Amino acid sequence: MKTPVFIAVAAAAALSGSAALTVDKVQQRYPWNGLVDIDYTLDAESAAALGLDDQLTVTFVDLDADATVTNRAITFQQPLPLAAGSHRITWDANADGYAFLSERLQVMLDVTHIAEVYMIIDVTSGANSSTYPVTYMHGAPLEGFNQDVYKGDKIVLRRINPGAFIAGKTGSYKGDGSNDKPRLNILTNVFWIGIFELTQKQWFNVKGDNPASNQGDYHPLENVAYTRVRSMPSWPAEKVPNNNSFLLRLCDRCKSADANGNYTVPVKGFDLPTEAQWEFACRAGSTGAYYSATPQDDSTDEKLKAQLDKLGRYGASGHVEVGSYEPNGFGLYDMHGNVWEHCRDVYVDDPTKLPTVEPTGGATAGDTHVGRGGAYNAEAFKCTSSFRYQNGISGADLKRGYRIGRFE
Repeated sequence: MKTPVFIAVAAAAALSGSAALTVDKVQQRYPWNGLVDIDYTLDAESAAALGLDDQLTVTFVDLDADATVTNRAITFQQPLPLAAGSHRITWDANADGYAFLSERLQVMLDVTHIAEVYMIIDVTSGANSSTYPVTYMHGAPLEGFNQDVYKGDKIVLRRINPGAFIAGKTGSYKGDGSNDKPRLNILTNVFWIGIFELTQKQWFNVKGDNPASNQGDYHPLENVAYTRVRSMPSWPAEKVPNNNSFLLRLCDRCKSADANGNYTVPVKGFDLPTEAQWEFACRAGSTGAYYSATPQDDSTDEKLKAQLDKLGRYGASGHVEVGSYEPNGFGLYDMHGNVWEHCRDVYVDDPTKLPTVEPTGGATAGDTHVGRGGAYNAEAFKCTSSFRYQNGISGADLKRGYRIGRFE
């Protein structure tokens, strides 16, 4: 048996910009026990361009046997960190049954972009424009999305992968009775959802007016009925937005670039989220009353408030600028409090009677749709991930707003 000679190679074009991914050292343990340490570095600038769905790929190439194996078939003793800084991962060659018949083994690291994570809609051109350019990003910019340009002249949607979760109230906090019973929901389709509540400036750029009662460019849009945002009559009678609505304009005007760099490729499917999509996006994998990192004691109102103070506007006299509180695990802001967010579904009293897979509300158009997330004047328990509210589609006040998305 021969001892392999490891040749460390980094894929220089793995990331946008300069060669930001470097392999620092590849070294087998001494005395030999089958473990090989791989040290690598990602610089901070490139890491900011990484998406949450990206993957680090490690490839071993036997230069003598012309055999290649990637980390899909390699046993590592640690996860593969995809973050700024220096990291070490250890390959367990024995566990993979590697025979070491070669004297030369090449190690290559690369970053694979699984899919674009963010969709950026540029509405700077205003209400009279015929085209809103749509671009994509694998990750957030260095300065983040919580800045004015992404709250007014651009609309940012976050890609959400399918998954299963327990919807409804699972803690001991005050709830909504039979209306928020725990239930399994399974989402099978990718969708996109706004990282912010729809703001007044975004509405102005698309529709040319600002009907909000409590005005502020980067405050949530309110005092606008569902019928102006989406359609009349309501879903499911109208499967897609109509009625010269805000969402219809996006569907008609959003275009991505073609092979020549011209924005001519239609991007459609913009709508409001279903109730299940909203809660899945809100929770971002969390199981407690709010999207806090871990479940916390929610047995009293005071303990609920202690969590919510950092996450959203509630029990107050007016809404605030979007992005004023901590985001959830998906990078979504203000899912708790600020303004109630209309969902596409018609409200039903007992959601446990809805289908488990891709659940939606009432089968016929109705005057009340689901509202989620609570509002600036609501009690803490009404701002939880599970609380359900009846929103009239013709009603409009400064407590009710919207979070838009795209659904394929």
